[in-house]
Amino acid sequence: TFAFVSEIEVMGGKPGAGGQEPAGPTVEEQMKELLGKAPENAMLDFVIDAPETYKAGDEITVTVTVKNITAENGIHVAAFKLLYDNEKLLLTSDLDEEDENALLCVKTLPKDWENLSSVANDYNADNKAGTVVNPLNDGVINVSVFTAKSSASAAIKEDGALVLEFTFKALEDAEGDIGLVIPHADAECAFNGKNGEEVYAANGSYAVIKAPVVEEESKPGDDPVKPGDASSMIIFAIIALVAIAGSAVVVKTRR
Repeated sequence: TFAFVSEIEVMGGKPGAGGQEPAGPTVEEQMKELLGKAPENAMLDFVIDAPETYKAGDEITVTVTVKNITAENGIHVAAFKLLYDNEKLLLTSDLDEEDENALLCVKTLPKDWENLSSVANDYNADNKAGTVVNPLNDGVINVSVFTAKSSASAAIKEDGALVLEFTFKALEDAEGDIGLVIPHADAECAFNGKNGEEVYAANGSYAVIKAPVVEEESKPGDDPVKPGDASSMIIFAIIALVAIAGSAVVVKTRR
């Protein structure tokens, strides 16, 4: 699993030794840049949880849990954008049969709440961050869950009261690490107060699913001799005998 990240520093490359150009940013560095600066007075955290590693063709489940709600009266609305690399991941979550634009992605939904989440591909054209370009090839999910009621009983206050779940398949030609991120600037929540909706900032997060480690196949005879094993002891004994025999021959000749 991956730790929630609340604050970040944008990491820039430095020239390498010998004046060489630095390598491009890692997936984790891209995630940190997309995450952006944490807002002041955030009223909750959207925490991404994903597998640590993957292999091509794997089914991958990603969850987003609402945690650390600090709004005094709770919240009635939760909304964010989840960005993913759609050149490495295929979204396989089901769509609502009654509304082809609605994405069925709720694992735990409070009573009297509704889900209006959908898939979008317009993040680079219209996003709140504005200055950040999405390098994830426009895999975007707009998540919006809410209740129209304004009663205190309809508001959520506890960790885990709202959990979203998304299913993906790692494409057969997927290579390298895979990143998912909820930018701070695209995360918010709200409370339906007496004077209308009160909108609050929220913290996003990111996760990186590591690429599989490719191990080279060993071939017969490739394994080095290790000190202490039976074969090495036999080899050392033969070498010692040859050395002793050679010494005896030299001595006899000199006599």
